[in-house]
Amino acid sequence: MPFLWFFRVAPVLPFASQMTLATIPLWRLLLQRIAPLRG
Repeated sequence: MPFLWFFRVAPVLPFASQMTLATIPLWRLLLQRIAPLRG
């Protein structure tokens, strides 16, 4: 049931959003390191 899944995941959403925001700089650093290798 999608509704039960939503209620089960809803309390975790704020934590997940904070984690994604925290990992954005790490992704940028990785892209900066990988970009010269591609070019």
